[in-house]
Amino acid sequence: MENALTKKMRADLLMGEFRHGQWLRLHELEARYEVSRFEVRKALAALAAIGALEHVENYGYRLSPADPEKDANHREARLVLELGAAPKVYYRATIDDLRRLHDLAERFNRAIDTASLAEAQSANDDFHRAFFALCGNPVLANMIDEMRELVRPYSRHPYASDEHRRTSAAEHVEMLDCIERKNLPGLLDVMRRHLYRTALLAPAAPGDAHP
Repeated sequence: MENALTKKMRADLLMGEFRHGQWLRLHELEARYEVSRFEVRKALAALAAIGALEHVENYGYRLSPADPEKDANHREARLVLELGAAPKVYYRATIDDLRRLHDLAERFNRAIDTASLAEAQSANDDFHRAFFALCGNPVLANMIDEMRELVRPYSRHPYASDEHRRTSAAEHVEMLDCIERKNLPGLLDVMRRHLYRTALLAPAAPGDAHP
């Protein structure tokens, strides 16, 4: 379970607050987040464990250098896993399941206006985690969750804009509407857009590219 500092740092990584290849200095992070060195080390280790950072022995922690091919492969792997799980969710979701997912979707929608980016990201994660948990295969659901934890920093990431967050919130509802209307092809289409829209809209940083 992520603590508050780890969640905040992960959200900042996702928002592009740090650069590809940047070394993260302990004293700078202590000042930035107003926490102890112990808390910073614990958060850095947690982020490295999920692949958000690299730990280089005797040097410290840094963001991975830009690797467009790796990013493209990561998104493709996520797409294969998520589209593979989607029909299982589609056929297994009950009325009560959909009601609970609508509640989580609405929580994310409210967080856009009332919460921090870190809290909005957490609400978004909760929706997707609950959605894929319904596939009935905990191994598959866990793999998808782990893939979602792998964040890559993007310059001026569109998630930082109200427009992007509201579009994401609308797509959550659209996904559930497709299940309720028994529209599996529509569900798969929304999920493709949901994953790849970020890559298509994000302005490429120097030396970076998005498919």
